[in-house]
Amino acid sequence: MAAIESSLSLTELVQALQEQQSQYAESTAAIAAALSDQQLQQSEHAKAIASTLEHISGLLSSLLGGFAPLAAKAVVAVAPPKKPKKTVAAKPAAKSTSKSSTPRRRGSSKYATTGIESVINFIAEHGSPNTKELTAHWQSEKRGGKVDHTLSQLVKQKKLKRVANPDGRGSRYVVA
Repeated sequence: MAAIESSLSLTELVQALQEQQSQYAESTAAIAAALSDQQLQQSEHAKAIASTLEHISGLLSSLLGGFAPLAAKAVVAVAPPKKPKKTVAAKPAAKSTSKSSTPRRRGSSKYATTGIESVINFIAEHGSPNTKELTAHWQSEKRGGKVDHTLSQLVKQKKLKRVANPDGRGSRYVVA
């Protein structure tokens, strides 16, 4: 009798295992179908994004007169890009000696006097010039930047006094 009960329990166990196996197979199939649908949707969205980017690129091209940034066609690819294979004798690239699209910064110019000395001497010679006159003097010496920075420095250092212009806008400067 114990043998019959154990064989019944074994058949019940086998049936229960077969039912679980069929449930797991159904679940696995449902998950695979959902993943397939997600991949299809992702591909469709990537194509829509690429189409939109191409449209925007065309609009930019027409606005900029034929020049537009490159369209990002890599958006269509769903998989991440593969890493390039390294070669045995790979060396870092040397700096290019050709002219780049960005201008190189010029070195500092050489003047007989510093900008500060030039501004103080000009003010001493002309009494109380306004900002416009100082700017014209600065540009006549072909100095870079603006005289405003130098004027601010001199006022902070109390080497100059800034006085309101009685003629209207701007300021006049006097040697302190």
